[in-house]
Amino acid sequence: FFFEISSCLSCLFLQDFIIIMKPLLFCVFAAVLCVVQVSGWGHAGHATIAQLAHNMLTPQALEMVNGQLGPGQTMPSISSWPDQYCHTEEGSWSSCLHFINVQQKEHLYLYAHDCVAVDDVSNCCAAAAILNFTQQVSDIYESQQDGGALQLIHKFLNTKPQQPQQP
Repeated sequence: FFFEISSCLSCLFLQDFIIIMKPLLFCVFAAVLCVVQVSGWGHAGHATIAQLAHNMLTPQALEMVNGQLGPGQTMPSISSWPDQYCHTEEGSWSSCLHFINVQQKEHLYLYAHDCVAVDDVSNCCAAAAILNFTQQVSDIYESQQDGGALQLIHKFLNTKPQQPQQP
């Protein structure tokens, strides 16, 4: 008889525990999903976009790209380099080049309005970076920095849209 009461109380406790835990587990699961979404493209996303771009290159463009990349480097392998570079002391200047902040009220991107100076970097946004580094890569007489410019172009061409800034 004592065992039956004990089992019954255990069942009631377990049922109450499950009822209490379901919402908590749902909240934990939802929080994990939110964190995963915040992580952005990640290396796999950048590498996929870079591989798709690589597949669309003309033979002449492919030759130029391969000439700019270092030994053993491919477009997918360098596609996340700017994300790592901007977190170094040497590359900290480039962090503002990873996005474009369109003003929420405007609902329209205007280069002169939305690509503004940040700290000591003028025209600090992904669009300015694309223009700048594309020019550097296209100049066949440019220095050895072309590989870095090409890596930055990959990043900025496959930058994820950001939420508009609050006014």
